Amino acid sequence: MRNKKKVAIAIVIAFLVTMVLPVSAFAGSFPDVPSTHWAAQSIDRMNARAIVGGYEDGTARPDNPVTEFEAILMASRMMGLEYNADKDAGTVLPFKYPNWPGAYNSAVVAYKAGLIDVKDFTHNAAASREWIAKLLIKILDAEDELSTVKNEKAVFVDSNKIGKAYIDYVKLAYDKRLIGGYPDKTFRPQKTVTRAELSAFLCRVENQLGIVPKGVILGKVSMINGVQIGINGSDGKAYTIKADVNSKLYSISGKKIGVTGLKIGNPVYVVCKNGIVRYLEVRDKETVITTQKFSGVIQEVLATKNLIVLTDEANHLKTIRVDSSTKILQKGTGKVLSLKDLKAGETAVVVVNKDSQLAKEITVEQKELGVNYEGKAIVNAIDKTKHTITFTSAKESQKQTAHYSEGLKVSFANHAVGTVDQLQENDEIQMKVANGEVLSISVNRDLTVKISGNVFSVENDKILLSDRHYYVFAPSIEVYIDGKNAGITDIKSGMSVELTISNDRVIKIESSNLVIGVVKTVNSGSHILSVTTKNGTEIYNVAADPAICFYFAQNKELNVLRPGDHVSMEMENGKVVKINVKAIAEVTITKIDTGNGTVTLKDSSNRIVTVVVKDATITLNGKNATLANLVPYSDATATFDGNSLISLEIK
Repeated sequence: MRNKKKVAIAIVIAFLVTMVLPVSAFAGSFPDVPSTHWAAQSIDRMNARAIVGGYEDGTARPDNPVTEFEAILMASRMMGLEYNADKDAGTVLPFKYPNWPGAYNSAVVAYKAGLIDVKDFTHNAAASREWIAKLLIKILDAEDELSTVKNEKAVFVDSNKIGKAYIDYVKLAYDKRLIGGYPDKTFRPQKTVTRAELSAFLCRVENQLGIVPKGVILGKVSMINGVQIGINGSDGKAYTIKADVNSKLYSISGKKIGVTGLKIGNPVYVVCKNGIVRYLEVRDKETVITTQKFSGVIQEVLATKNLIVLTDEANHLKTIRVDSSTKILQKGTGKVLSLKDLKAGETAVVVVNKDSQLAKEITVEQKELGVNYEGKAIVNAIDKTKHTITFTSAKESQKQTAHYSEGLKVSFANHAVGTVDQLQENDEIQMKVANGEVLSISVNRDLTVKISGNVFSVENDKILLSDRHYYVFAPSIEVYIDGKNAGITDIKSGMSVELTISNDRVIKIESSNLVIGVVKTVNSGSHILSVTTKNGTEIYNVAADPAICFYFAQNKELNVLRPGDHVSMEMENGKVVKINVKAIAEVTITKIDTGNGTVTLKDSSNRIVTVVVKDATITLNGKNATLANLVPYSDATATFDGNSLISLEIK
């Protein structure tokens, strides 16, 4: 199901539609659907989209019943699902389908998209309202939300007649306003759905899919000139289209109108073909598609910063934000989770705002490690990224790995309470593990805590780090900046610091204005970098126009950086102002200037740079050398930190 909404929207189920959906009447006028018909607008919209067709006699027959196969066919068209002969040919279907041209192709794409449940699918059976409710939820890929309505009381007086397999689908579809009841408060679950009803249902579900189908324009009216209409599209493009005698235009209230019924600024949904309006509806507000959906593997959960780092299907790293509005669900059960429940290595399907990268919904497939243990153990390793601890049990003397939650507290000998991250290799611990999850840990040593982070603010008696926690100073405190003695007043906002804490008081601050690490993710739009240092992965805000230095050039665009780049960054006022990118290049020495202490180098891309060699290490045949020992046109390996030469090894 998770990939079905990502398929390019196209009317692509290529086969001769016969029997109930002949193409001859697509985009035409139906004599048996007057403008007063309750579903006239929905039928016109789905007909313009080539989803619901007419019959060879030009009629729509809106009251005709729909079979289950017709329903999944129309749903597939609406979603733009595509039959791919290379991938789909030869697919074995565990159910029967109609024996007419193209039916197999339609069945395959619907089955692979998860629209068909073989337990309740009969291709020639009439589609009941309860069955259609299930289909609508499948179209939205919202089955993981079923648990959220499980304890809700159904609103219909005949709810007891709804099948047990369908009741939660009906409740969820009703909550999402995809399907309603009758004036007498009944649902009539076994009643057959008509073509008119299905047209209305598909319009509602399409509005919630968050996609812009091929041939559809979303935007606002910008110009009206006779039959010409200008649209400022929500995609940033400007369109000029025409209405003709076959165009169907509807007002906000659902009444048919002409072009003269439009106004500049009207938000509209338009189905267009070859520049001609086939269908247009005025909406009360502009529809803007702001979300995207992707699946990926969680690489890191930074709960204190409300961030998740994932790799998507193309193995690209993505950093997404979460907040209190983000819905996190466990796949299969629909159980509501918190950010701290997520673990590295888990597969997730994410719906995220394209601009802010704020996750709207995250569905996680969780796997248990299965380890169960209680007793003494020795700590072997702690993976702070994956939140796992590897230990040797005293009972079996074998290494095992278990997951721990970020908030798990560890009891130390001096009655202090710390975290798993503060454990050390070879610590002797007492622990309890159930089903792969660490429940408790105690360790027989005093706690001295080291905490790293960026300074947010400094006061006389305390310091506030980027984790938004205050740390109180001890009466006597040591301060070092770049290894030299300093005072508290020398610690400034934006500095990277390491605090040593004993008995809940800071006894030492060590700081540097320089951050050294490896780029993990780059978000140029938000000017954010995540960089892995010796203390773990931190998120850094970058100034609007930082100096990004390569050995061959200087840039201010953050998108020139790549994951894996080794960098050294200078901080100022909490933001990165300069980034030196480390690089190793094969070069040729073209010029030596002993007077200025410089050397000119040409790399394999014929880029020429002149650099000072004062602080660089020069080796010749494995021995230390000086600038005077160099010979022009010698080949060498140069190591750079930004545009500074670190070492030059003469071959």
